[in-house]
Amino acid sequence: MLLLQQHIRNVRRAPRLRLIASYYTTGAGPLNILFFGRDDFSCKTLEQLWSARDVWRSIHLVTTEDEHIGRGRKTLSVSPLKTMGQSLQIPIHEVSKDDVSLQKLPPQFSQPGPNNVLVSASYGRAVPNSILYNFEHRLNVHPSLIPKYRGAAPIQWTIANGDETTGVSIIRMEDVSQGFDTGDIYASKAMEVPTDATYPVIAPILAAEGGHLLADVLRKLIKKEQSNRPPEYPKIIHKHQKPDWYARACLR
Repeated sequence: MLLLQQHIRNVRRAPRLRLIASYYTTGAGPLNILFFGRDDFSCKTLEQLWSARDVWRSIHLVTTEDEHIGRGRKTLSVSPLKTMGQSLQIPIHEVSKDDVSLQKLPPQFSQPGPNNVLVSASYGRAVPNSILYNFEHRLNVHPSLIPKYRGAAPIQWTIANGDETTGVSIIRMEDVSQGFDTGDIYASKAMEVPTDATYPVIAPILAAEGGHLLADVLRKLIKKEQSNRPPEYPKIIHKHQKPDWYARACLR
């Protein structure tokens, strides 16, 4: 009798147990992506992401609003990402300098969602914490091998310092109070710097590689196969305690 009662309880539990197992073993499916950017680097990255139709269900763009610049403010500056988004018929959300809270974002991103991902590629502004913390996965496409050249102008510094190797990293976006580009690394890829390289030569190459790498990371997130690691900073040892006054940095 006791065995029969136990069997009945097990049968009643069975459907629920199967549902729980299915929930944890099924992939997340295509993603809803909120993409922050502005310039040509952003466009080249978006181009690769747009082609990766298997990883996204929807894409919304966030970029800076049109602005009059120059002498007399007679020239209208339009975000290249906005122009590209219009050609692809992607929803676009323009942000003014004063709209630091980004209150006009689409409603599906106002609350955390398991399939929502934030992506930033050369946006040029800090994304507010009120937005960051709505996303479990918030990815930045950064054109250097983090932790090298964190922050602004990584491509320019690569050229100025005569580096032979550069690369692109997909990193987790964190609160800027912790510093720029300090988050864990999802993926990175190195490449050789062409001889006599200039910014217009390197930037589109890194942006395209960043877009490919971003798509790979998103595929792994969907399959729950993605891992990340903290950036490795060089250790300070005894010889670093004594400055070399003839070093390049000291002669500037």
